[in-house]
Amino acid sequence: MDFVVYVFLLLFSDHCQAFLLDTVTQISPTNDQSLTDKHFDILMDLLMEQRRSQRKQDQVITQMSQALLTLQHEVSKYQNQSQSGSVNIQLLECENKTEMLQRKLDTVIENFETMKVEYMLVVQNLTIVDTKANQIDKEIGMLKNLKSVSYLHNISDILNKTDRNELEIQMTSHRMNEIINDANARKQDVIALYNKADLTEQTLDKHLKELADRVYITARPIAGTYTAGQILTYKSVELKNGIKNVTSFQTSGIFTCEKRGIYQISIFITTNPHTSRFIVYKNKDLITETFSSFDSFYSTGSTIVVTQMKVGDTLYVKAITVASYVYNGNYESGISIVQLQ
Repeated sequence: MDFVVYVFLLLFSDHCQAFLLDTVTQISPTNDQSLTDKHFDILMDLLMEQRRSQRKQDQVITQMSQALLTLQHEVSKYQNQSQSGSVNIQLLECENKTEMLQRKLDTVIENFETMKVEYMLVVQNLTIVDTKANQIDKEIGMLKNLKSVSYLHNISDILNKTDRNELEIQMTSHRMNEIINDANARKQDVIALYNKADLTEQTLDKHLKELADRVYITARPIAGTYTAGQILTYKSVELKNGIKNVTSFQTSGIFTCEKRGIYQISIFITTNPHTSRFIVYKNKDLITETFSSFDSFYSTGSTIVVTQMKVGDTLYVKAITVASYVYNGNYESGISIVQLQ
């Protein structure tokens, strides 16, 4: 409030104007009428000037009053704002403390609930212990009430029987474990036998497949006269397996090996000359021959040979004598080629 008064006086002193009457200078009395009028005019001017100064002073006082009211309003507003800010800070601090207390309260409640659950578990365990203690007390009371020694003997017999039964159970369990171990051993033997049988079966299947895929053929030669150097050809094939081009074998008389292995070649030829020879060639090498020499009308020569052949080898039968008539009604002459392995 002192600050406001000080400001008001400062502003008032800055805007105020005044005048002083000269009371020292005295006007000498005179009887001149004009001088008196002059004094009157001066007096009127002074009065008018005072009136104007008074009006101006009133205006300044009014302005200063308004400024003072405005200043008081602003000061009050500032004080209210200062007080409101302090209250807000205090309110914020209270809210923070309230939140902290609420968190602590929640923690306390949570701990209380946990302790409550643990307390209930302790009460339950205590109840169980009390129940077992009561049962033990009852059993002790029953033992105290035994008045006959025979009861004690009976109890002893029961305990002995229980021990024997427990021993027998242990022995039985031991025998069962031995039986289980023996059964497991037999099981391993059975598994080994099964694996061996399975391997044997696979081996047999492999051999059977190899046998099924082996080459064999039986053919009948074309009947007629074969000159020296002529290769036997065949009119029919009675049995065949593993050969792709049978027609070529029949028409050319040349067997071409398609699978590597050991082959057995069997030949029998019925002719009518007194002497006849047929040679079996592998590629261009002689490996065996048939020979017949009889005085009768027909004679049969035969031969069997086993040889190793690889893919692409050729096998054929060639006449050697000048003219040999091969007789073949149905079964008199023939050739068989069999793959042994």
